[in-house]
This record gives sequence, structure tokens and C-alpha cells, in this order.
Amino acid sequence: MSFLDPKAMVSRWKKRLLIIMRLTLLILGSSIVIFGAGGTKVFGLMALLALAVIYLPTVFDRKHLQIIPVEVEILFLAVVILEYILGNTLGLYGLIDNYDKFMHFTIPMIVALTGMMFMYTAYVYGRLKTSLPIMAFLIVLVTLGIGALLELVEYFYDTFLYLHISHVLPTV
Repeated sequence: MSFLDPKAMVSRWKKRLLIIMRLTLLILGSSIVIFGAGGTKVFGLMALLALAVIYLPTVFDRKHLQIIPVEVEILFLAVVILEYILGNTLGLYGLIDNYDKFMHFTIPMIVALTGMMFMYTAYVYGRLKTSLPIMAFLIVLVTLGIGALLELVEYFYDTFLYLHISHVLPTV
């Protein structure tokens, strides 16, 4: 590995970004749980839970290898930061007019990129043997399915759950 090797440079950059994102989530999530007011503690718990989910495959692997690709983890942690830390805890949903629309664009895009990375990885390692149009169709199908699931969860939250917890949540 040479000092000027571009692959090594990108890899170090991604790993540093990942460490910064993990530490940010750990510090902010813990701070929100400890010092948060009322319902904001839930968002801190969700951020910490997301961080724990990222580490689960590593814990159960005997060699403690990183199983989730770095790019997927960066995208996942970006969604957690945008949704739970910035959107809900810091109230960007109420402060910025189109933040909800931004998140409705960003989350499906990240889900699609993640699906595309998994499909490509499966194709490269020989786990998936299909044509490019079929792969594209599967990526769209998976993205639509996960997007629909996310919308169902949001509808459940807005329609049923929020009615019972709205008095402790700072969102409007």
C-alpha cells in the first residue's frame, strides 16, 4: 500500500468519517437521553439503538470483522442524524418549511443507493446471476417496498401513536 494510493486515501477518509459519525451519534444520543426534555429522550434512544444495530453483526461474528460495507453504514448513520438529531430533537421539521419534503426525498434515495450497493455486491461475488434490467427492476422493487413500509410506520405514528404522546413531544 503506497502513501499515494488513491484507494487507500479514500478508505482512510471513509473510516475517519465513520468514526466521527459514530462518536457524534454516541455523544448526542447519550446527551439527549440524559439531558433531554420530555419526549426528546425517545429520539436519543432511537439514535443509540441505531448505533447498536450497526454493531450487532460485528458482535455476532467470531472474527469481529466489519460485515456492513462502510458506504452503507455512512448512509444509514446520515439518515439517523438527519431524522432523529436534526429533524426531531433540534426541531428542523418545524423550523424549516420544506424539511419534511427534503427527508421524503433523502430517505428513499439512500434506501435506493443502499439496495443498489447490496445488489452490486451480490452480483460481484456471484450470489446474484441476472441481467442488468432485472437488477434495476429488483432495486426499484426493494426501494418501493421499503419506502411503503416507512410510510406505513409514519402513518401509524401520525394517526395513532402521536395522539397519546403529543403532550410530551416538542414537535408540532
